[in-house]
Amino acid sequence: MLKPELYSVIDRLAEIETAFTALSAEKDRLLAEIQTMGEQDLTDTKYKSIRYSSPKGNSVKVTTVDTVKVTSPELLPDVFGTLYDSMVKEKAQYSLEKSAKIISVALWYQEYCQGSIAEIVAGLDCDSGAKKALLKKLKGTDFDKDKTNLENFAGLDETTASDIAFLVHEVTAWQAISSLMTANHGNANDELQKLKIGINSAVHVSRSYKTTITPAETEES
Repeated sequence: MLKPELYSVIDRLAEIETAFTALSAEKDRLLAEIQTMGEQDLTDTKYKSIRYSSPKGNSVKVTTVDTVKVTSPELLPDVFGTLYDSMVKEKAQYSLEKSAKIISVALWYQEYCQGSIAEIVAGLDCDSGAKKALLKKLKGTDFDKDKTNLENFAGLDETTASDIAFLVHEVTAWQAISSLMTANHGNANDELQKLKIGINSAVHVSRSYKTTITPAETEES
């Protein structure tokens, strides 16, 4: 038989569960509103993320997230050729390593262009010390870090830094694509269309948005 002193505990748990359910539903609704705004503001731009802040110091950041799902694993050996073992991890379900995901996303959305990080940095209007630092720091795999480094070391405004960071991302993707085609076929340019068709047949890429909430007077981990 239940002890009477536990009645208040049960009632309080029920109150908390009811409040939690209501807050969770409200949070989902508010996140959807923010993510819709973020998607609209990021569409057709060179930004990968956008931050919104309130006068109270609270902020949310909406970031694009690309998900690569293998749909036809039997095609992967032909797609990645001699680099298959280093780019594909075989499990009960197939999953692609980071380098293969970069190639897949770039080809799916056609977000690549010929060039190199060195060429981009050489064209920046900053001193040689800043250029040396940027050559070490720009990776093309983390848009936000690249944008921040371009702002800090090259003195670029946010819009220009975003454009350059996106270009760094695109040339990095091209280098990965080119390396794959060269490793498998010797002549990169002749195989680009074939690789596009292979990627589009073997994987599916979807783009969604992740929202990070940062309350005032706290720092993101």
